[in-house]
Amino acid sequence: GAEALCLQDLLRSGVLLCRVMNEVRPGTILKIKESDRPFDNMENIGNYAKACARLSIQPMFETPDLLDGKNLRCVAQNIHALARAARSISAYNGPLMAVTHERMML
Repeated sequence: GAEALCLQDLLRSGVLLCRVMNEVRPGTILKIKESDRPFDNMENIGNYAKACARLSIQPMFETPDLLDGKNLRCVAQNIHALARAARSISAYNGPLMAVTHERMML
């Protein structure tokens, strides 16, 4: 059967985060390293973090928060912040997360 993947497993390489960022703001991250090597993963996450800083997306997590699973709550909060930012980018016409007024519980 299919094995369930957790948030950390899906995002650890940084590839998906970089791809999502490029969907929201095309061309923001020019080089995405598609590899399982930790150094490449750290570079992808670092490039994603720089892109978040350029778009003033907060909170931003530290690389070990994702790579080592130290603070996945902050990772999830960052993804929600990116989703909120996507709503205000007029050039973005992709899917949006539903707006909820409930507190995210992790």
